[in-house]
Amino acid sequence: MNVLRNSRLRIVSMFIFCFVIKGKLHAQVDSSSLLLSITLDSSVHQRYHIDEFRFYISEICLYRGQKIVYKDKNSGYLIDLSKEDVIELPLQISTLDADSLSIRFGLDSVKQISGVFEGDLDPIHGMYWTWNTGYIHYKLEVTPLAKNDRTARFELHLGGYSYPFYTSFLKMFPILNNQVKVSIDVLPIIRQVEQWGLKRIMRPCRQASMLSSILMDQILYIP
Repeated sequence: MNVLRNSRLRIVSMFIFCFVIKGKLHAQVDSSSLLLSITLDSSVHQRYHIDEFRFYISEICLYRGQKIVYKDKNSGYLIDLSKEDVIELPLQISTLDADSLSIRFGLDSVKQISGVFEGDLDPIHGMYWTWNTGYIHYKLEVTPLAKNDRTARFELHLGGYSYPFYTSFLKMFPILNNQVKVSIDVLPIIRQVEQWGLKRIMRPCRQASMLSSILMDQILYIP
């Protein structure tokens, strides 16, 4: 009877996301886990205090070759790296028979106009503008350590879901030994707004689209 019952059990794998803002991550990865770690480059802490760094991820998919073998059904996840050094998002998946993973950083245009205002997409989180401008995909607010003055801080609220101010991008990463490691460096976009002589971007615009593209270039796979 026990053998028959066990034969009906469905093996479920645990997919763990670990977002690391600083320090070292110690985690044990077994054969039933896929570990995605995103590390914020620590060089930003040498010049700035991070007051807020939040962004959306969505459309998480696993691939075997060119075929999608798993697609996450959640509308989106709000990642907040300004409050915790490490964030883990456990997802139930049915297979780990995959060799690559894709993530959308931000939200697609359909979600912007579909009125999905629940969970992490609830406007109560302060990541939504209005019906015609949509969501803030990346919110970065930093204060220069040398000045220690809130009036000197940079406020970058980057969003936009329609041409030419599109700020949402898909990134593909290989899976190796049940792990995907990537790093993200925010210094290049801060340097860019310094060159422009700006301190605030608070609406969809050409600069927001350019900064989002620069940020995507700084999300790099760690072999």
